[in-house]
Amino acid sequence: MPSTAPSVLDRYLDKVIQDNKAIDARGVMQVTRMIELSMDDVFIHLTVRMNRPDKSQALRDRLERENFPVRESTPEAADISERFYLERVETEKGVPTDALWQRHAAWVILGDPGAGKTTLLKHFALQEATACKTDLDSGYLPVLVPLRLFGQKLENHLHWPLEQALLDYLTQYGFSEMGFTAEQERQELHAQFETCLSNGRVLWLLDGLDEQRDQHVQKRTVQAIEALRQHYPGNRFVVTSRIVGYDAAPLGGGFNTATLEPFNDEQMSQFFQHWCYAVEKSEDIVVDEHTRKRAADKAAQLLEQIKHNPGIRLLAANPLLCTIIGLIQRQGATLPELRVELYKLCIDTFIFNWEMKKRQRSDQTGSLDKDQTQAVLEEIALQLHEHYPENRIPREQLTVIVSRFLIAQQGMSESEAEHKAGQLLNLIRDVSGLLIDRGNEEFGFFHLTFQEYLAARAITRKKRDIDRYLSRYLFEPRWREVIRLAAAHAGTKDEESGSEFIEAILRQKHPRDDLMHYTFRFAFLCLKEAKVELETADRMFRQWIEYLINEETTRNLLLQLLMQLDAKIRYRLNTLQKLITALEDENSDVRQAAIQALGKIGDKAAIEPMILTLKDNDPFIRWITVTALEEIRDKAAIELLILAINDEDLLVRQEAVEALGRIGDKAAIKPLILALNDEDLDVRQTAVEALGKIGDKAAIESLILALNDEDLFVRQEAAEALGRIGDKAAIKPLILALNDEDLDVRQTAAEALGDIDYKAAIESLKLSLKDEDLDVRQTAAEALGRVGDKAAIEPLVLFLMDNDDPFVRQTAAEALGRIGDKAAIEPLIHSLKDEGRHVRWMAADALGKIGDKAAIESLILALKDEDLLVRQRAAKALGEIGDKAAVDPLIHALNDEDSDVRRAAAEALGKIGDQTAINPLIHALKDKDWFVRWMAVQAIEGIDLGYRLCPD
Repeated sequence: MPSTAPSVLDRYLDKVIQDNKAIDARGVMQVTRMIELSMDDVFIHLTVRMNRPDKSQALRDRLERENFPVRESTPEAADISERFYLERVETEKGVPTDALWQRHAAWVILGDPGAGKTTLLKHFALQEATACKTDLDSGYLPVLVPLRLFGQKLENHLHWPLEQALLDYLTQYGFSEMGFTAEQERQELHAQFETCLSNGRVLWLLDGLDEQRDQHVQKRTVQAIEALRQHYPGNRFVVTSRIVGYDAAPLGGGFNTATLEPFNDEQMSQFFQHWCYAVEKSEDIVVDEHTRKRAADKAAQLLEQIKHNPGIRLLAANPLLCTIIGLIQRQGATLPELRVELYKLCIDTFIFNWEMKKRQRSDQTGSLDKDQTQAVLEEIALQLHEHYPENRIPREQLTVIVSRFLIAQQGMSESEAEHKAGQLLNLIRDVSGLLIDRGNEEFGFFHLTFQEYLAARAITRKKRDIDRYLSRYLFEPRWREVIRLAAAHAGTKDEESGSEFIEAILRQKHPRDDLMHYTFRFAFLCLKEAKVELETADRMFRQWIEYLINEETTRNLLLQLLMQLDAKIRYRLNTLQKLITALEDENSDVRQAAIQALGKIGDKAAIEPMILTLKDNDPFIRWITVTALEEIRDKAAIELLILAINDEDLLVRQEAVEALGRIGDKAAIKPLILALNDEDLDVRQTAVEALGKIGDKAAIESLILALNDEDLFVRQEAAEALGRIGDKAAIKPLILALNDEDLDVRQTAAEALGDIDYKAAIESLKLSLKDEDLDVRQTAAEALGRVGDKAAIEPLVLFLMDNDDPFVRQTAAEALGRIGDKAAIEPLIHSLKDEGRHVRWMAADALGKIGDKAAIESLILALKDEDLLVRQRAAKALGEIGDKAAVDPLIHALNDEDSDVRRAAAEALGKIGDQTAINPLIHALKDKDWFVRWMAVQAIEGIDLGYRLCPD
């Protein structure tokens, strides 16, 4: 009888699912009982920003065509004007993390503390493990490795080959920690992973590159990751790191870098809605509509509180801080406005939770009181941060630390100190909380953020120790967050203490301070969260202005510093006047920097002086003034922006128009309507877009007229703007726009009709399908596809099957492909036999867009169609579907008599990515057609590496 026991790989996947299906909330407040939050309930996809180097050169080319001053920048002395302008388009923002794999196979994800890096990896692990349980070929075998543990073992195993180091770590240690202690099990898993690696089907989730003991270990870890990727091409990688610390040893070799963005309003709202529901669900025995309503009410109350508290909104920037805010509000406490105050409240409640648990335990009689527990936690955090960078410490050593501290600081006898240390560690072991048992009698803090906060409190405990810690650690990346939190904590005592801590920082010296001003810049950065006396803040700001004006080397760095600070700095008005005076400096770089700074600070006193810079002879000075006025956003600033719409330079006009659209003030509507007559098409296009963003019905008539603009981009933006405003007065003009000569305009018009009123648009288009004019019928069928509503499928299928005109059938097939619904598969398969060749190739194309495996057999038959275009589209469609069943037929298609078919077959094989296609593709490198050879090269590279070394 065959065994029904699950395989070791099945058990591994079950363990991954079990370990990652819940959000670990042990490190935050639990007053009544432990709350387990489901990953599926709580997780929301974050967004990232990434560089778009392709945009930089394109913009530079355009600026040069317009005689705009652009200079080459170097890393050593970056040109502020170019960098400031180009960064507005070089960086792509708001990219969802679930879209990363569509772009690249290897990522470094950077983020601030608490940004959700580890939770993102856990989500990926759960997602892929679940897929692999259903079908191993449908997902990537996931493995999550804490790099601090890997780095620790890597130091002790220098004999590991770098390309095998991560796999050797898993076999010797990682699998054991997951419960696979038998040697045979570990070796079997090793073999499974090696097979999947060779096939390019492993997802490596590598957490915390910055958490290594030192830069040497971090660099060796990077070498191991890069060697693994080169040795086993085609696999997927996500490596996480804090932003600070990553540059010590960055990953190269094809890794793409993205930075997690703070929550926007929509993400924050979504997070709290999910979070409140997950918490209510965890506390209800029966989950019903009452659970949902209660969760919705609590989320609404919380969001309302945040709405009226700007300080809290700034804090609600990432999952960790939002979780703490939610838990604090749940306990009925007042929400504070500073991070350190949030952390303090969390620690206080955690200790209160321990105090409640102590009363229920006989072994806790005479244990540490609340203040002693607080002091001990601070000492543990400090010792861990100083001496245990992997954030794990054996119980025996932890006992020694606690005992010594109690003897030295609390005056206890050795026996009493050891007894109380034992009591505390037993409580930690048995009660989930901030400091947790990581297994094997090793302890560590639940989240590095809380360790850093408690260590920060520890170094400010005695003023005489502050200079010692600062002199030792001020310029160490690992201590940057600790010192910033220490400055903020000092400021919570009183402003004088905050000022004293800033002065202590300034007493430290770096060898290159004269050139780089490291010490000053760090102290200035601390002002973001540290409450200090006005005199201190004003003196720092005055010094910052002096450096900005006089120090060319660090000018851009000082501007970046101000932007990180969010311009939250106190100053006297006469100090700000020094910066305003710099608007008249003879050096244009100084003027530029002063304008940028004043815009970021946002003081209304700068608006009137900027009238002068709006008249500057340098067009870039005027352009940068527009960006600054947008940031100030006062009524007087809007009036100046309206004046800038008439600037002689088109880029200044365009930026002014764009700024008014982003601000969204209705006072700009009439000037923007006038800008629709600008001689430059980019200005007109931007004005249309701005009116759409403002969204006022007063612009509808003018936008309808813009549907007839000579420029297709203006017409397209006008259609989109009308859809965004959503007034039914635009329906008829938009239906007329469905006949526009430009495909994109027609598409946008169709989408806009859908935004305004699906029903009205679809009914109009259905009627147009019966129009006596062939062009109108074709456009109607195409537009139904553009609208993309399933209600359009039935009439389109009828046209596909019954219409006498092959061109209308072709357009119907195209529309069904755009809608992408599986209900169209059978009719489209039938159309692969249509007498019209254009219908057949469009049906093949549509089946590829729908991407369902049900079409594979018919598309394989279509590879033998008499028409070369049908064969080509069938090959392309098989590549889009990506199923390995098509590999052999596509290999045969590499010998097709037509070069376009051979090219499409090579491209499709590259997309499917099966290794069996390599040799036939190598043979195709001898094809007589250059394009076929080029596609074969790209396909081979894609299969070998999993990405393009030089993408188009």
